[in-house]
Amino acid sequence: MNIAFWEAVRTTFAEIWAHKFRSFLTLLGITLGSMAVVVMVTMIEGLKVMVWDGIKSLGFDGVMFIAADAPQDPLERKKLGLSRGLTYRDVAVVDDSTALSAVAAVRIKDLIVRSGRKSWTILRCCFLNL
Repeated sequence: MNIAFWEAVRTTFAEIWAHKFRSFLTLLGITLGSMAVVVMVTMIEGLKVMVWDGIKSLGFDGVMFIAADAPQDPLERKKLGLSRGLTYRDVAVVDDSTALSAVAAVRIKDLIVRSGRKSWTILRCCFLNL
């Protein structure tokens, strides 16, 4: 086994030495590919940090996350239809939390408004849910 290993090492170096330009291009390709992966991962992580810093600078009271699309899963659609959202009583319970500075119950509804007799527009409106 020891002789086979050293024969493989000798053959490897002989092939590299015999094909110097091909070996150089292979080494260059591996180096550039590795560098490209490192640069892209670094750029994406830096961008992620910048976005989160921007969101944190708004403060928690300045950000509201709302799903714009209706759920695709039938069970989730059924849950959405059954949920009435927060009520005034829920706000009173949540308002006792020391981690929050202010709480308001908001209901978002889609309203259909007709402009003339031809076009329909769907508006997303927020209502205080009292």
